[in-house]
Amino acid sequence: MKTEEKDIQYYVKLIVEPEPPFNERKRIRANLRSIAAEQEEAPTDNDFYVPSKRLYDFCFGNLDRFSNPVELNAAQIIMSAYICNEAVPFDFVRVVANLIGRF
Repeated sequence: MKTEEKDIQYYVKLIVEPEPPFNERKRIRANLRSIAAEQEEAPTDNDFYVPSKRLYDFCFGNLDRFSNPVELNAAQIIMSAYICNEAVPFDFVRVVANLIGRF
């Protein structure tokens, strides 16, 4: 009996409250996706982070692998920021993370 009542309520709801048109449903889904995307924003260049031990260990153990001054500067800044527990711009973290991906 309970399932029959649920089925009847479902069909009554469909008859009384029709489903919105396709374009309206599409707009609602797009709004929900944009809200979810705003909540999970990717880090930007203006963000600051405290470097992790993994970044510090990589920089400290592989100083000879940094080939140009930009990479060497980023490694030095990452190491000093980790030791002092300071936040650094995400640009430096990105440079070192790219090097970790190469090696």
